[in-house]
Amino acid sequence: MHSNTKHISPNSFFRIAAWAYTLFLIGISIYPLPDLHWAHGSDKTVHFFMYFFLFVLWKQAVESGTWRLAAALILLGIMVEVLQAVLPLNRTGDVWDATANALGVLTALYVCRG
Repeated sequence: MHSNTKHISPNSFFRIAAWAYTLFLIGISIYPLPDLHWAHGSDKTVHFFMYFFLFVLWKQAVESGTWRLAAALILLGIMVEVLQAVLPLNRTGDVWDATANALGVLTALYVCRG
């Protein structure tokens, strides 16, 4: 007896997850927040791991272009910080946040090499 259940391939799963996480990340990055005085400085670790995980998800979703993927995600991190700086979001763009984003991507690139 055949089942009509369609299975999602691992590649498709990671592609959906990567897009969902990317949209989530952009959303929380541009959503207006109150000033979080307690987070100044410590948020760099959060930025690092969020972009580390973003690279890992996308690496599973796409089969080639690792350096192009890293460059695109670093540009995304920079663009989000620029948007925070120029849009009236009650957010402040920060070069150190963009640096933490880029370091997360580059570290994931190194860890996932091979």
